[in-house]
Amino acid sequence: MHPILSRLFKFVGYKVIDIKVSTRDNIVTVILERSPDKLGKCWECGCFLGRKRGSHPRLVEHLPVMGMTTFIEFKQYKGHCTHCGKARNEHVGFLSKDSKKFTKLYVDWLSQMCEFACISRVAKYWDQTKSTIRDMDFNVLKRLIAEYKIPEVTHISVDEVYAFNTPLKKHQSRNDRFYTVISDLNTHKVIWVSEGRSKEALDHFYTLIGKKNCKKIQVVAMDQFDGYKLSTEENCPNAAVVWDRFHIMKSLEEAINEERKKLHNDLENDDPLVRLTRGSKRFIFLKKASRRSLKEQKLIDQVCADNGKFLQLEIIKEYMFDFFNEPTIDDAKDHLDTATEMAWGTDFDHLKNWFHNLSLGWETLKNYFTFRVTSALSEGINNVIKTLKRSAYGYRDPVYFAYKIMQRCGYLNSDHIQPSAAGKK
Repeated sequence: MHPILSRLFKFVGYKVIDIKVSTRDNIVTVILERSPDKLGKCWECGCFLGRKRGSHPRLVEHLPVMGMTTFIEFKQYKGHCTHCGKARNEHVGFLSKDSKKFTKLYVDWLSQMCEFACISRVAKYWDQTKSTIRDMDFNVLKRLIAEYKIPEVTHISVDEVYAFNTPLKKHQSRNDRFYTVISDLNTHKVIWVSEGRSKEALDHFYTLIGKKNCKKIQVVAMDQFDGYKLSTEENCPNAAVVWDRFHIMKSLEEAINEERKKLHNDLENDDPLVRLTRGSKRFIFLKKASRRSLKEQKLIDQVCADNGKFLQLEIIKEYMFDFFNEPTIDDAKDHLDTATEMAWGTDFDHLKNWFHNLSLGWETLKNYFTFRVTSALSEGINNVIKTLKRSAYGYRDPVYFAYKIMQRCGYLNSDHIQPSAAGKK
């Protein structure tokens, strides 16, 4: 046995008695012998075992050494556990509880690779099956989520992300294809993922953190989904609901686009404006004037000069684009009232309806000008989640997918949890 190789393998309660190297198969086998003075503990409960009940040989895979596949060969003893009342395997410190085929050190290494690479790539690189790596990763995440404690938060962002496109069952609705993702606006981390897009999904999160922590929440940024707002008002008495400006402006752009389509359809077939108000040019009408190119602005100027209704639409849009830049609540209210009067002086039914709904929600809308927060963080996280889903070609298990989101965007990873210590009791 080579003395340098033997130093690489140190296991508490065991000593290396032989190392076999097969250059043909590129395999290293380390043979261990149990120390006679080692006291066996129950694998399940951790209590000391009584009389021995035999042993059985084990062969588990360890971290590769110099590019060679490495196995650890040893005997695992069994003994009578008075606490469990039956024969149990003794606890072996270097074995992983997340996968019986590997050592703890090897599983820690593989799980860290799964944090940034998809399962298929990790499996191919380490010459394992995809099901083996997937099961190992899932078991690690289940253990970590059982030990996970949601941190105390004061400012959170709530948004939904489309997760599945599988056929719906009879008792399901389209909202069951979404996840509700809760993020901390201060740390920019995902702190929880609930299945579904509903009031109950957010209620579940508030129940988990408890009434005491709910009272500490000051701001909740979200879109205009009524379910999230109702849940927050019921569970967080001290929290202010802030509608996200991105979602509001997106809904405004949708209303403007509907009016553009209506104006386009009203044009005569031989009108030269027909070709300037359709196709890819429709996006130009939704842009802020300062972001248009010179060529795009000339097109808009031509359309507005030839058609007064397009000019009205352009003026209202540009005026509302400055709405969220108002310094105070009073200035914002005056800005909204003026824009609403402008819309009601036109024939734009979609815009009238949009301004009417926005005015009804003014008591919530005005919170933005006090706290100045958005759910832009959630939108960025959603892009990461979509990339995660595409790289894995989708996830069949919704629970596993939720854990992977928290691994990639939250705290279930080696940056915040030491893998080698996470499994200790």
